[in-house]
Amino acid sequence: MNKLDKLKALSRSANIKVHGIKNYPSNSTNLIISNHTCLMDIFYIPMILDSEIVSAISARVMYKNDTSRQEVINELLNPIPIEAHGIRFYKELCVLNASNILSNGISINIFPEGVYIADKDKIYRGRTGAVRMLFNAFKYNSNINLVPISIKYNNKIENIDSYHFDYNDIDINILEPVNFYKFYEMYMNTENYDIKNFCLHSVTDCAMLSIAESLNQEYDNSYFELDKKNMILPSGHTISDSECANPYIQNLYKNIIDNNSRVLCKRLGR
Repeated sequence: MNKLDKLKALSRSANIKVHGIKNYPSNSTNLIISNHTCLMDIFYIPMILDSEIVSAISARVMYKNDTSRQEVINELLNPIPIEAHGIRFYKELCVLNASNILSNGISINIFPEGVYIADKDKIYRGRTGAVRMLFNAFKYNSNINLVPISIKYNNKIENIDSYHFDYNDIDINILEPVNFYKFYEMYMNTENYDIKNFCLHSVTDCAMLSIAESLNQEYDNSYFELDKKNMILPSGHTISDSECANPYIQNLYKNIIDNNSRVLCKRLGR
């Protein structure tokens, strides 16, 4: 039984209603962006699709010392890390890693808000890393779509960190793909930082705004502030920003996620 089959078998534990399935271009490569309410989002998005995708999730979720959670994630998902802490080197490395996977025709799901919060009444501005992945990959694979998906939990979530399939009554709405081509062309044809930043934000905001409208929630044009925590290595060890700059640690981290990417591309690539 592959990972998707395992997820499908678990889907009966949740009453998931999927809307807008016609909006998902199943024969293309898709970058899926979603709002983030709780940890279970990382399982429910790939669960509703007909083919396996890669899940770009927080490195803190993927690597933090919680053996049981790591086993569940690795059994059911194809995870890659997104590092929001530490120095810029690691953030850029994760973006390039995801870009390479998209270039190889593998769909990815990511949560641009960067954090999950239960019972919030608004959607926060998405960070632009997802669209940078998209633009990087689109140079090599023009068959990529940007697909927003909204997730609504109709029951109160008791534990936002739970990774047990005991929630129910969830509405997942697959929204129309975002037309990003104009901004991609503008982005590629300028060296001006401000214009490039404008293009990244414009596409990100358009996708996140469509999610907010789908949920009938306010779109807050500000980032949700992330906790300033030290970075976690794939080993589970926590290191400081100064240790992040160590070339040996940087090379070790790069080798680990490069290998992760090669394995995924070999197994799932088109």
